[in-house]
Amino acid sequence: MTLMTAEIQKNVWLEFSLHRVLGFFAVLFLVVWTHQAFGSGPESLSKTASHLFILLVLVWGTYRSAHCMSDETKARTWDWQRLSAISPWGLAFGKLIGTTLFNWFTGLFLLSLYAWAALQYLPMAQVVMNIALFVLGALLSQSAALLASLHVLCHRPYVSPRGNNIVYFILGLLVSIPFFNSIQMKMGFPPVIEWYGIFFDKSQFRLQFGFLYFIWMWLGLIWYMRSELKMHTGPWLWLGFSIFHLFYVAGFEGFGPSVPTVLFMSSLMLLVGSVLFGSWNGESYKRFLIQYNNKKYLTAADHFPAWVFSLILTGIAVIVNQVSEPANGLIYCTVLFYAIRDIAILHCFKLNRRFRRPIGTTLFYLFMLYVLIPVLLMSMKLSDYVAFICPFGGFTIDQQTLTMRPMACASGAIQALALSFYAYKVWKNNWSTHNQS
Repeated sequence: MTLMTAEIQKNVWLEFSLHRVLGFFAVLFLVVWTHQAFGSGPESLSKTASHLFILLVLVWGTYRSAHCMSDETKARTWDWQRLSAISPWGLAFGKLIGTTLFNWFTGLFLLSLYAWAALQYLPMAQVVMNIALFVLGALLSQSAALLASLHVLCHRPYVSPRGNNIVYFILGLLVSIPFFNSIQMKMGFPPVIEWYGIFFDKSQFRLQFGFLYFIWMWLGLIWYMRSELKMHTGPWLWLGFSIFHLFYVAGFEGFGPSVPTVLFMSSLMLLVGSVLFGSWNGESYKRFLIQYNNKKYLTAADHFPAWVFSLILTGIAVIVNQVSEPANGLIYCTVLFYAIRDIAILHCFKLNRRFRRPIGTTLFYLFMLYVLIPVLLMSMKLSDYVAFICPFGGFTIDQQTLTMRPMACASGAIQALALSFYAYKVWKNNWSTHNQS
């Protein structure tokens, strides 16, 4: 394992031109000279250095990470890299660090300037913490942008990267916001945060768990590189990340909803994300069954849909709510049944070879089921029938307590069962091993 991979060497040759390096040092000298000439204090200089770091490393680096894979495919070099002997680790490290190597080169000097100025009015521990948050926030932002672009490249290669690159860029910047908000530029008592009933320093807490989330993103990059190199992957990484994420969010009990409610809402969001953006289709189901029947379990796991694990975790969250809060158990069961119904609707379109835009079609039908038809029924003073279409129509308030009508739960269960059976018939007619086409 070497840090000087072929991707790193390529970016050193391309990015570190003489005029670019000299231009950066000229700007850095101008910044320092301006502050000295106008008598600005060290606090002003440290803020300028931090703002330049955000501009050059966070914003520009995330922009480059978001465009990294689309630039590779446009230059027709990605397929050659996939056929090379580069390891998944080397590819992931090269894309994440190599693409933004010059950005981190500038960031090294900017952070050094920030530390020199900040140490004149802040304690060393706080300066070190701020630098760690700067670096971690930028790494998470760049990793998120690169991970999103890799996901689309691996599983939706037909999608045009033009508009999506901006989405990856914005997504990466949003990920970094909590870390840059935790940076303290002035003296004072650090804010605290409660997690599982224990109070932590807010900056240290976000730094520690941010580092763990960065490890998961790094593993995700390696996972996608393994997938592109046709190595075994499996859904285990998604399962591990989901369990870790649920454990993390369940600790914030004092911020509103109860722990079981937070678990259910988080697991439901993971379920929706894995269904909408997962790499499943009729062909993957077919390959899974073929490999499983041939007792090639390791290969079969590569085609196993990750959303099934999310569905199981959501079901476990429903059971936890049923045990801890029996009065609200019917609410979570109803929402789960309607979620299964919606998943079945997406399967009906996505498993049908005739539909070219299954997600768009599904979202249109869900808009009708959750918005258009309920509004029409309520305008016709038929609000009671909304419970047969979406779970929101089944809510009732009895003595200031939110409850769910049993008919809404029964309707959701029947629809989930019927549409799941129909989705299975669609798959059997289009992708079954007995219906080769």
